[in-house]
Amino acid sequence: MGQPWGFTFLPALLIGSIDIKKVSRDTYIAAVAARYGITPRFEIEVKVPYVNRSDTTTARPLNLGAGEDQRLITEKIGGENIGDAELALRYQMTQGQGGWPYVIGNFRAKSHTGTSPYDVEFDDKTFLQKTLPTGSGFWGVQPSLTMITPSDPAVIFANVSYLWNIERKLEQYGRIDPGNAIGVNFGMGLSLNEKASFSLAYDLNVIGKTKQNGEPIPLSETLKIASLLFGYSYRVTPDTSVNISIGTGITADAPDMQLAVRVPTAFFSRTQGKR
Repeated sequence: MGQPWGFTFLPALLIGSIDIKKVSRDTYIAAVAARYGITPRFEIEVKVPYVNRSDTTTARPLNLGAGEDQRLITEKIGGENIGDAELALRYQMTQGQGGWPYVIGNFRAKSHTGTSPYDVEFDDKTFLQKTLPTGSGFWGVQPSLTMITPSDPAVIFANVSYLWNIERKLEQYGRIDPGNAIGVNFGMGLSLNEKASFSLAYDLNVIGKTKQNGEPIPLSETLKIASLLFGYSYRVTPDTSVNISIGTGITADAPDMQLAVRVPTAFFSRTQGKR
C-alpha cells in the first residue's frame, strides 16, 4: 500500500487535513424466485429480494500519534427493506444439434421497489448516510444471450449481457443517469457423479460513469467488477437440489467475497407428452 503524502511548508504548519478511513460493508440478500414453463422452450421468472445492509466506517486524523487512538471515530449505519423486484423471460433458440451449442435468449426487467439512494438522509456532521438504501433507485432492462455446449462429462457455458439503467429525473438533482453495464460470464461445469457437480466461472461487469444532466459527475469513474466464482451443486431429491457459489473479487471495485446458497425445488412438473 502506498504511503500518504501532504505538503508541509514549516515544521508546525500542515496545509490541509489528512485522515485515514476504513470502511467495512456487509450485504445480506434473501430472495424468493418462482419460474414457470409456458412452453418446453419458453419460461417466465419473478424474483423478490429482501436486503439487509450494514456499513462500519472508522476514521482517524493521520497527523495524530500512534497512541492517540481515543480520537478514533466509528460510525455504524444499516438498512433493511424490500429490494428491487425483477421479472425475467427466457427462450431456448436452438436444439444444440450438429455440434452447435444451445442458445438461450434472456430478457430481465428490474424495478426500483427498494429504498432509493436518493431518498435516504445524510448526517450533517459526518456526511454519511443515516440509513442505507436497499435498491438502485432506477428501472433497468437487461437483454442477454447464453450459450451452453455439452462435452461429457463437462458443460461449457458463456453469457453476454447489456444492462440499460433508465435515466430518471429527480427534483433535487435533475436528470440522473447511473450508467449502463456490459457483462461477460464464462466457465465450465463438471459432473462428479449422478448427484454432485462442480463449476468454475469468470464474471466481469463494466459499469459506465454516472451522469447528471448529461454530464459525468466529478470523480465518477468507470467501474470494472470482476470475480472468480466456484460453485457446487448436490441433488437431494429428484425435484430438489442445493447450490452453493463462492466468489472472490479480482479487481479493486469487486467485493472481497460473495457467498450464495440456492435451493431450487420443483413444486409440480408437466407430464411428458401433455401441455
